[in-house]
Amino acid sequence: MENSNSEINMDELKKQGLFFDMHFHSKYSDGSSGINSIVKFCRKKGIGISITDHNEIKGALLASTENINLIPGIEVRSKENMDILFYFYKINDLIEFYNSCVKPYMKKVKYAGINVSAKDIIEKSKEFNGISSLPHPFGIHHSIGKGLSKLYIERGEDKFNVIKDFDCIEVMNGHLAKNKNMRAVELAREYDKAFTAGGDGHMIYDAGKVLTYSISNNVSEFLENILKRNNKVYYYPNGKFTRVLVSRSLAFRKHARHPFYYVNRILEFGKNKTKKGFKKLIN
Repeated sequence: MENSNSEINMDELKKQGLFFDMHFHSKYSDGSSGINSIVKFCRKKGIGISITDHNEIKGALLASTENINLIPGIEVRSKENMDILFYFYKINDLIEFYNSCVKPYMKKVKYAGINVSAKDIIEKSKEFNGISSLPHPFGIHHSIGKGLSKLYIERGEDKFNVIKDFDCIEVMNGHLAKNKNMRAVELAREYDKAFTAGGDGHMIYDAGKVLTYSISNNVSEFLENILKRNNKVYYYPNGKFTRVLVSRSLAFRKHARHPFYYVNRILEFGKNKTKKGFKKLIN
């Protein structure tokens, strides 16, 4: 699934297929990049992109009017605080999905996501030809501990009951260490899922760091190949430490903007754990 840039000739591969960074954030959520800079980068590098802003599609809409390879996308946070990447074949499918299934159920705090369960929003996405992918399943804000039994500590759905409903799992994320990504690879294999990959970039220096590739001529063929497992992942390490630090700081902005929401999540989790511990003591 994973290859370094030293092992391939990217120019030769471009003659046969397409490269996409399938996870990137613009200034319309918690990124810093405007659409013009994203478009210029994609044209210069000859790659496609999916602008997957948090609970927002304005960036994707603007990019759809440009002459670049674009996968219409969005990153939605469910009521269990599970992030979900959705990809669509056409921009109109994304628009209809957003207007019908996301916008009406948005919480007061935008980054808090929607009042819809992960299972339900994944099911609804199928009505719009959506493809779902579980991003960064072993990111620190999603999991705790080493065991899969501690994945997704939030209250709500059964911890693992929803994973089987995903079409794909993101097996490489540019923000995570190698061991975390390798655990995602194992998770995809365990659940027999297709896989996606993206840099999760929040500034233009992150774009193209992690790419998904398939032999295809357009977005539709590219997405079909993902579902058929006819795709590969490539990692291109780039950027100095200062750039990486700035990018991580930008990604943290959404958490810093509404600390009370996260404090409430922690307290709620702690309360649930205390109840479980008390029940064990008295039984």
